[in-house]
Amino acid sequence: MPTVSIYITTKNRPQLLERAILSVVRQSYQDIEVLVVDDGSDCDNQSIIDRVQQQTNVPVRYFRNEVSKGACYSRNLAIDAAKGQFVTGLDDDDEFVVNRIEVLLKSYDNKYAFVAANDNLILVNGKITHTQRLRLIKADTLLDAGENLIGNQVFTEKARWQAIGGFDVQFPAFQDFDTFYRLIRQFGPGLIIPDRLQNIYRNDTVIKITTLKNQLKGLSSFYKKHKADMNSRQRKRFILRYRLIKAKLLGAKGSKVSMLDIVFCSGLHSLKANLIMYIKSYLKPPKPALQ
Repeated sequence: MPTVSIYITTKNRPQLLERAILSVVRQSYQDIEVLVVDDGSDCDNQSIIDRVQQQTNVPVRYFRNEVSKGACYSRNLAIDAAKGQFVTGLDDDDEFVVNRIEVLLKSYDNKYAFVAANDNLILVNGKITHTQRLRLIKADTLLDAGENLIGNQVFTEKARWQAIGGFDVQFPAFQDFDTFYRLIRQFGPGLIIPDRLQNIYRNDTVIKITTLKNQLKGLSSFYKKHKADMNSRQRKRFILRYRLIKAKLLGAKGSKVSMLDIVFCSGLHSLKANLIMYIKSYLKPPKPALQ
């Protein structure tokens, strides 16, 4: 059976980290290893690793950046150190469903760039909703949408992560979008199975100004990096998405986005999301800048 390596990057969230690691070591498929990369935490995560390791035979390897170097650097560190044939990831505030790795491994087909799945979305009020993603994601599917339609994790071979150079450390946001797009460009469409195999804990009540600024920078970086792949319609959609994020920052009036812009420039898969962003920018004016 092939070994699967699962990376978890973390910073200053020890309780969430322990929940995430436990959801991995309790997987139904046990030929796995866990790679935890601590991106300069102020707390003691080593004790968590030691405590979990006493409960399982699954190897849990711990790496630490003495100074924070960001999620992309930390993920790349784990991918390079991975011993498994396959590599996937988990955010430290989410958790795996118990058969996630087993199902993804059985579903993997190397004619696709990767396999991914749907998620359970657990909202702050306790309500649970579910994603319903497209089955097949091509490069043009992503460019037409102007957004990540895949989610935050994919499952593929380590060699493929390395072939594209891993995550781009220059991206302050949209790094998943960029990485998954490059995997698809090089290895073919991405496959998304209907199973819901991950619990994603959503906290959308507060969006920091610094987060919005990073989103603007990340989307701008993606646009500049992949602009040559886009047709004129796709470029307009990315510009619209940039302006909508800016609307969150400045308020809808400050962004000068109109409803007609959204109707005529949105793609099939992004119209609803763009309308929601537009409406929220009116209903929720920006708060004072948070550092």
